Amino acid sequence: MAKSTWFDQLQQLLGGKSSPSAAQQLLHEPLQRSRRFEQELQLYVQHQEATHLELLRQNYQRASLRPGSVAKFVVLNGEHAAGFMWYAEATVPEKHYDFMLDRLASLVADQGYVEQQNERKIWPVGDAWQELHKRYLKPKMRSEELANGLVNQLFGNVLLETVRRDGQLKYLKLQCNVYQDHQYTPAKSFESLMELVLKGG
Repeated sequence: MAKSTWFDQLQQLLGGKSSPSAAQQLLHEPLQRSRRFEQELQLYVQHQEATHLELLRQNYQRASLRPGSVAKFVVLNGEHAAGFMWYAEATVPEKHYDFMLDRLASLVADQGYVEQQNERKIWPVGDAWQELHKRYLKPKMRSEELANGLVNQLFGNVLLETVRRDGQLKYLKLQCNVYQDHQYTPAKSFESLMELVLKGG
């Protein structure tokens, strides 16, 4: 019997049809981690996280100073959004990007954030299937800030995601989206967030 592929498994998940109906074209559910994943994540934190945070630091610094100098890394630097996209590298196992997604979300939460969205989506893109793992965090609202009339947006709202195409990892993204509104305090710089996150746990 031929071994089932990722695409075959996905077809079974969506009803076994090669051309899903409109109701089947999108899988949208909470992003749930298995107990085994959580155990492997703890081992990753103990033995490999520091190495990957250092690699992230080096990539970010080099790409910030010389855009385009790092083949697999892009710094996002706009008026309302800043962050990075780290494209899959052969030297980093794909599953470790999933670990980094969860750990970066946890490290951001330590800076005064609360998770608002945690989801997994799968949908067709042409002849391929795209899978998104997403975590979205916002600053915790404090009563004293609301009483003063200004909301402390810290570094802005933080989006973290990994994207796969036909089961193959494409990239890990971290992005801060800021408000430029009189109801909010000016956002802290993305560089400041990176300094805090790169210290690890």
